[in-house]
Amino acid sequence: RSGLPVGSLRKDDFQLEEDGVGREIVTCLADNAPLDVILIIQLNPGMPRDRSIARVRDQLRDVVYHLDRDDRLAVMSHTSRPKIFLTLSSDAFANELALRDALAARRRSRGWPLYDAILAATDLFPKKWARERRRAIVLIFDKGEIGSKVTALRLLSVLLEKNAVVYGAEVTTPEWQPSIVMVVGPPIREWVVSFGRRELQREVQSVDQVVEETGGEVLKGNDATRLLSESLDRIRTRYLLYFYAAPASGRTEQRKVVVRLSPEAKKRYPDAVVRGQKTYQIEALSVN
Repeated sequence: RSGLPVGSLRKDDFQLEEDGVGREIVTCLADNAPLDVILIIQLNPGMPRDRSIARVRDQLRDVVYHLDRDDRLAVMSHTSRPKIFLTLSSDAFANELALRDALAARRRSRGWPLYDAILAATDLFPKKWARERRRAIVLIFDKGEIGSKVTALRLLSVLLEKNAVVYGAEVTTPEWQPSIVMVVGPPIREWVVSFGRRELQREVQSVDQVVEETGGEVLKGNDATRLLSESLDRIRTRYLLYFYAAPASGRTEQRKVVVRLSPEAKKRYPDAVVRGQKTYQIEALSVN
């Protein structure tokens, strides 16, 4: 809860359940892989252009220059369609220029299609997932969700398929109160039609749940540099748990995973919070 990642944990320090059934953890590896980060900037031009925007630009630039050499950053925005300022690049100078262009290209809006923006961002990741790299999407915006065509549940399904974690931080300043946060919007209800009736299939009370489902977190504070750096550190410092899953069935399915500290580890770290992907997709077993 202090915000500091807990290191040096072993497989015996974790307990894992798949769809409510305990599973044996075979291997636990510290995951310090390089990052692929998609940064989405959704800001109104009504924001003060002097001290606030200059400070945010400088803070984001500082974060760019604190990325590791092998990390890659992409920058985009989204109104009626996505606008790409930079595809994934490890060139710090190119990243800084893209940030400047994105901040200069702000458009007025009473809300943003945030879900659509996140969905479009997933297309910037390479089609083939490289296990040696971690994927993350960060959204900077000053207005809430409006007008997206994709639903929260569909978005979550794509994020899980793309192995992308959503992370962010809500930033407030005296002059301006934007948010740097992942997928924020109103409650979403998913309906299905069954035997001529409309039935509530699932309700997402808060789209913060989308963040949590991918293993992300929303941080809050007034220092964008510290919050974004902390977010990147948390994304980078993670564990890979390998376990024996239940055999695949004849169809593609999503399974729930719960990871917690063992009683012994909990005694050593009583205030620790375990965050991880809560759902994963397993493909149908193909028989030739």
